[in-house]
Amino acid sequence: MSQNYDLAQVNKLLDKTKASLFLGSNAAFYGSLMCQLNFIWDEDVEIAATDNTSIYFNPNVFIALKPETRKFILLHELNHVSRLHALRLETRDAKLFNIACDFVINNSLLADGYTNDDCTGFADPVYSGWSEEEVYKDLLNSHFQVPTTYVPDLKPCTDGSKKQEIIQIVANAVMITKNSTGFSTQDFATTEDILNTFLAPVINWAEQLYRFFEEKVVIDTNWNRPNRRFQDMYLPSNKVNSLDIDTLTYFVDVSGSVSDYDVQRFNSELKYVKDTFNVGEIRICQFDTQITSEVTLQEEDDLTQVVTVGRGGTDLECVHRYMEEHKPKSVIIFSDLDCDPLPSLSYLPNLLYVVTCNPSATVRYGHIIHI
Repeated sequence: MSQNYDLAQVNKLLDKTKASLFLGSNAAFYGSLMCQLNFIWDEDVEIAATDNTSIYFNPNVFIALKPETRKFILLHELNHVSRLHALRLETRDAKLFNIACDFVINNSLLADGYTNDDCTGFADPVYSGWSEEEVYKDLLNSHFQVPTTYVPDLKPCTDGSKKQEIIQIVANAVMITKNSTGFSTQDFATTEDILNTFLAPVINWAEQLYRFFEEKVVIDTNWNRPNRRFQDMYLPSNKVNSLDIDTLTYFVDVSGSVSDYDVQRFNSELKYVKDTFNVGEIRICQFDTQITSEVTLQEEDDLTQVVTVGRGGTDLECVHRYMEEHKPKSVIIFSDLDCDPLPSLSYLPNLLYVVTCNPSATVRYGHIIHI
């Protein structure tokens, strides 16, 4: 295909645009991020786009824009990368989630004084301070109509190895910024929060799960079994008394917004905790808008082989009804909590929420960890 633009000219304009980011308070953060990304000219791109390891620009559009708008668009694409939007998409509608991300980015850039007069995008001060997931949910609930002419600029990431590459790119930028004196800016702080809230739990959430169980276990002194070395003496020994978790009730959200991968990943970790703390049995209740399946697993059974039954919406009302009827003492609810909160209970169980793909989720009572 023939090239319809002056490569030397657009490269020079791009270099000037990049250089402008090295002059502001966010220089360390955006500079280190840019240095890890590829920049590609692509006439098939509407204006700009990113697959989170490369940024694509339409050279014919880029050359026609004002310098301020070029800077705005470059920052817009960098924010898609730094805010890990491709990883946060999950099973959401790609176009609608892209628009939600655009609202968040553009609101932030406009509030910081950047301009895009000759290339406007989605922005609305009503969403100021909202997370991308919150904007998406509001757009979905308000039946927002995606314009027929809308072309997403965020390319989804489904490859596991590429996800790790994206994480590493952003983590490197955060590390470099933290080591740079005087560059503790809002943009960097926002990205660091996202890394800590959204990604760190992928590594340490199992430890938090373990700690939750550990707090429920009582170590008793056992005088019943003689020490083999001293048959004529009774010496004390410690044993794990799992009274608080003899039976664990596990509610797993199998609605369409929770991936099979996340369900199996959590089941695997829960199996390890179950064996470690000698949990006698686990009652697994799968749910979406109703309890779709109820299975009781004994010590020798494998959680990872549980078949997913469901894939509707999400509603904790059915969980509430079950808990009120059966009064389980130790409960784990695994969900993305993209729904109304659990209503108040008439009793107080040991309640733990394990939340996937919703870093802004909070609960009224009980403990919460994110994965």
